[in-house]
Amino acid sequence: MGLPSPSHAAIIARDRNFIARQGMRDGRKAKPTALHRLHGTIRTPHRHRPPDAVAPGSLTEAPADLTPPEVAHWRFVIENQPSGVLANVDGNLLRILAQTLACYDQIKAQQDELNARGTLPHLLRNREGDLLASPYFNMLVKLRAQIARYSELLGLCPSARVGLGEADSEDSSNRWVQLEELRRKTANRA
Repeated sequence: MGLPSPSHAAIIARDRNFIARQGMRDGRKAKPTALHRLHGTIRTPHRHRPPDAVAPGSLTEAPADLTPPEVAHWRFVIENQPSGVLANVDGNLLRILAQTLACYDQIKAQQDELNARGTLPHLLRNREGDLLASPYFNMLVKLRAQIARYSELLGLCPSARVGLGEADSEDSSNRWVQLEELRRKTANRA
């Protein structure tokens, strides 16, 4: 007789304990303290956190081993990024994004060439005359998902830029005036 197999719940509990021992968290990623301050949602637990890490340096020149289309994408991202978002440590991720964008452009050009030759876009006919999905189409779909993910990681899409703007330089007296206005409005509703 062998040992009884562990139940599903026991396996999940064991895995969670392993994750806890590794210092990892379940659930959503922690929101940076600076974003809590900008959104006005800083609470007592947030005030006692250590300061958030800030990566030094800024990206400027593309690596020498990139192809000309990849360099063009690198420069476009650098020129149009939100200020202060990308640092030296983000260079490898930006390299991957530039390479993925260049690959997407190349595959898109090949798909456009196929579409120009045929009557049905994104479809091909095999030797027997059956319609098949273009192999480039699936590659384009996968690359779009990768590009969206890399853009989000680098703070280049609208949802990733939420709260990255500069905080208003409001003095504390102006905030008290705003609070008093809100209290009057809520009192009038009651």
